[in-house]
Amino acid sequence: MEICTRILGDAVILEISGHLTAEEVPLVRTAFSNAFPKYKNVVFDLKNMESLDSTGLGALVSCLKTSKEKNGVLKLAALGNEPKMVFEITQAYRIFSIYDNVEDAVESFKKS
Repeated sequence: MEICTRILGDAVILEISGHLTAEEVPLVRTAFSNAFPKYKNVVFDLKNMESLDSTGLGALVSCLKTSKEKNGVLKLAALGNEPKMVFEITQAYRIFSIYDNVEDAVESFKKS
């Protein structure tokens, strides 16, 4: 797994590539804590995330919880088929704001 960080507008984009499983959770938490709270608007770009397990999903939920507790906003963009299936089965899509692409997610920060 790899995480690339970039800035787009007033948001930080954390692009996750590969498989998000228990082994990679520390990388996600470190990337998130390095970006937040310096940037209050965070987007996880998941277009290159091939799969995730329950621990990986738990890490995303933990990041969401932290951002809400500290007056930030976390959004997800570009869920692939397999990750989307995990979100549907667990109904995690109910707690996240999920967008088709990063640009739409970043644009939505301006509207909130």
